[in-house]
Amino acid sequence: MTPPPEPPPPRDTTAAPDAAATRALGRRLRHDSASPAMASPSTHVPSRPGSVVWGVIPNERAAVVTVGSGTVLQIDTVSQQGITTDAHPVAFFGALGVPAEEILDDVIAVFEEVERPPWGGHVLTGPVHVEGAGPGDALEVRIHAAQLRVEYGVNRGRPGSGVLADLLEEEWVRLLRTDGERFTLVDGVTVPQAPFPGIVALAPPAAAGEVTSRPPGRWGGNLDLRELTAGSRLFLPVHTAGAQLYLGDPHAAQGDGEVNGTAIEHSCTFTVEVLLHRGAATRWPVAATPTHLIPMGIDEDLDTALEIAVAEAVQLLVGYGRGALGVADAYALCSIGVDFAVTEAVNATKVVHARIPRSLFA
Repeated sequence: MTPPPEPPPPRDTTAAPDAAATRALGRRLRHDSASPAMASPSTHVPSRPGSVVWGVIPNERAAVVTVGSGTVLQIDTVSQQGITTDAHPVAFFGALGVPAEEILDDVIAVFEEVERPPWGGHVLTGPVHVEGAGPGDALEVRIHAAQLRVEYGVNRGRPGSGVLADLLEEEWVRLLRTDGERFTLVDGVTVPQAPFPGIVALAPPAAAGEVTSRPPGRWGGNLDLRELTAGSRLFLPVHTAGAQLYLGDPHAAQGDGEVNGTAIEHSCTFTVEVLLHRGAATRWPVAATPTHLIPMGIDEDLDTALEIAVAEAVQLLVGYGRGALGVADAYALCSIGVDFAVTEAVNATKVVHARIPRSLFA
């Protein structure tokens, strides 16, 4: 039976901050280019039935844990592969050659005990309530570590999905195993291991309501930004009291675009630190690594997503330059020194990101 279609992407009607917020973030990032040091994790958030949601990002849900700004957490996540199928996880993974003892208990428990949404979707761990956070603030999520929970991942292509929706005539599923550094697709073809959370989300604004986990928005969500590996940071605008942070859709490796609809879908544990920046909400998600600034644009139309990403890159550069760049200078620098790429093109709303090398600045 074909599942019902997902609800359409939500319309975010809340007023976004102006360009000054993006410039201010650029100034802040100029002062702290190094990867931040990590304190010892003090809180563990498991991916068990009572601490996950399936297929949605709620804007009203009791917190799994409440923490203060600066808290370091270990957050378990599980892949939806083997959970969103009709077959039990033991049968699904068994058909791919995985013995039952290698299947996470969490995966089986979620399949058996968590109510399945009619359209399937991702399994998200959370929410984490951050004390004092509220609309107008920004939440910084520092990703300090990413650890695979099993030694295998899944890539899956289906008719009607991905960028080339008519390419496949039947479902294609491949189990990929890792040697600790690289995954093997077929003999002689390997992909480097680089785990990251495909979804980092805050609760959406009340006007958007409960949204599905598939299309990303200003609150983050299914960004599928492969740069969110250990050492990266993500800044998200807060829309509700406590911010309400969710992580999920863990990936072990992915190319820009995620063009067949899936990455190497995996189950991972992420060590993250949450920091509250009062009154510093950005217009759109912005990531940073020790080597690059990564502003993003999100829209159902790919051209519009690119326009947003370029506009955000211009303002971020003006701030990062601390007076060295005017708007026209920053626009020129985007054209001659910045790469723009399709982050993901398969989740109803499209994401485009810029890679701004910090090395452009002395």
